[in-house]
Amino acid sequence: MKMLLIMAPTECLEELKDILEEHDIHGYTELPNVLGSGRSGARMGTRAFPGTTSLLMPIVTATAVPGSVDAIKEYCACREDCDLVRIFSVPAEQLL
Repeated sequence: MKMLLIMAPTECLEELKDILEEHDIHGYTELPNVLGSGRSGARMGTRAFPGTTSLLMPIVTATAVPGSVDAIKEYCACREDCDLVRIFSVPAEQLL
């Protein structure tokens, strides 16, 4: 199992959730309006640092990762702000 950490501009959140659903990924944890700073600059939801990021964290099988990541890449190719999208994968083991 893998946990995907999908960080994206909050305005992309609904489209990204739709992509996950289209790939039979129906369960995830959502953290909307996350504040932070990185190489692309600060996103603090203020006038000085506008915008926020949202985080989606689905747990998926290893075989589901390539298809869902490719679909998100395809979506990003059509958007200007997708240079702010980041996807990380970490091993996930259910313990309880």
